[in-house]
Amino acid sequence: GDKAGLRRMAFATRRVGACEVRAVLDLSNRPHVTSDLRFDEEFLGDAAPGPGEVGRALTSEMAAHALESLALEARCTLHLACVADDGLPGHTANL
Repeated sequence: GDKAGLRRMAFATRRVGACEVRAVLDLSNRPHVTSDLRFDEEFLGDAAPGPGEVGRALTSEMAAHALESLALEARCTLHLACVADDGLPGHTANL
């Protein structure tokens, strides 16, 4: 169909305390992810899941994989940048 008037690119920033992350999305039909985010904890979310618990926490490796899968399936280019970081574990991932 006619794509006139559609915006192909967008960005957003998010700040929590001293941490700030910028995301830039380009619906380019060229899937790619660029990120300098530090996932410095083994699990993102509450804590390590207990015996028999599923879905309570996400591993850092799976977070990176989820971003790559999103870009691949959406056929977009995604740039994630840590603009400011206080250096405390987990703060960047909470954004």
